Formats: sequence, structure tokens, C-alpha cells
Amino acid sequence: MTAILKDKSFQLSIVLTTIFIGTGIAFLFLGMVDYSWILFGLLPVVLGVAIGTMEVRKYALWGAVITTILLLIAIYIPGLSGVICIVMAIGLIVPFIFLGYVIATLVKRYKLIKGTNRLSVLMLPLIPFLIAAPAEHFLKAEKETIIEVKTEKVLNYTPGQVFDAIKSVDTLNADKPFLLKLDLPIPTKCILEKEEVGALRTCYFKGG
Repeated sequence: MTAILKDKSFQLSIVLTTIFIGTGIAFLFLGMVDYSWILFGLLPVVLGVAIGTMEVRKYALWGAVITTILLLIAIYIPGLSGVICIVMAIGLIVPFIFLGYVIATLVKRYKLIKGTNRLSVLMLPLIPFLIAAPAEHFLKAEKETIIEVKTEKVLNYTPGQVFDAIKSVDTLNADKPFLLKLDLPIPTKCILEKEEVGALRTCYFKGG
């Protein structure tokens, strides 16, 4: 364990991963990137390419994966993301880091590029993300559409009976399904705009 922590490639991969993933997180919360293939595909791939381009890669991949997981867990602590979102993100990002790493390793094997430990050079793969992320976000902003998602359940009651039962719910207390226990948004109460059929009912959630 001590040998890994003292390994220069391991240490450098931690720095690189913090810069790459940290940039992605910063872009996300600044509204400069969408939840798209650029964030969950392109960014980890270019990170993997940077890691694979290093001269010595003995522990570099381990450093990248461990740092990525720790950074994603870190955004959960202040409540910036939920458990399920983080688990899904790890499942997407880590394989793409490995893909980028394999691509860079194969390119180096055929001597198309040379290995380097210069941080300034290893940062170059981040440029495609820095360009593509805001470009996609702002070009897509004018083409956004609202997609309606509907869940329907038919009950053996009259509309009036159903309406009286659900028109206003001050507190929602019930056993939570499995996914809600993993930090999905939990409904706490619903308030009716006015007492008539077709009125707007607003539901408030804990955690989202």
C-alpha cells in the first residue's frame, strides 16, 4: 500500500483526475454542460487517454478510478446529488475511463505518440471537453422541449370520490419503496390550488 501511495504515476493520476472530473462538476453546477454523452462519455474517455499517455502507468489507472469515486461521493455529502445518481454515474464514468486508457495504450504501443509525465501536455485531452460542453449546452438551449411523463392508475371509484380523497394532503407518511430509501426525492405534502376538477395540485418533495 505504501508503495502505491509513493508511486509518482499514482500521485500524478490523482492530480489529473481531480482537474478533469472537478472541471466536469464545476461546469455542471455552473450550468455550462448538460447531463449528456459529453459529460458521461467524452470527459471520462479523455481522462483515460491522459492517464494512458503517461510514461509509467503501473498504478495510474487505480489512482484515476479511486479519485473519481471519491469526488463523486464528495458531492453527495453536502446534498448536491443523491445516492442513486452517484451509483449510476460511477457505472457510466469508470468504464469510459478504462476505454480511454486502452485507446491511449494501443496508440503508444504502435509508437504513434510518446509517453510523457508533463502535466501541461497531459492536460491537452481536456480541451475537447472544454469546447464541446458549452457548445452543446448553448446550441441546445434554443431547441429544448418539454416532454410530458404520465403514470395512470384506474380505481374502482367515481371521480368525485377519488377527488375528495386526494385533493389536499397535508402530510404523506407511508412505507417507502426500496428506491425511495436510496435517496430519491420523497413527497412530503400536496396542496390544492382550488377545490374543483382540473385544479392544479402542487406536491412538495424532500431532497428534490
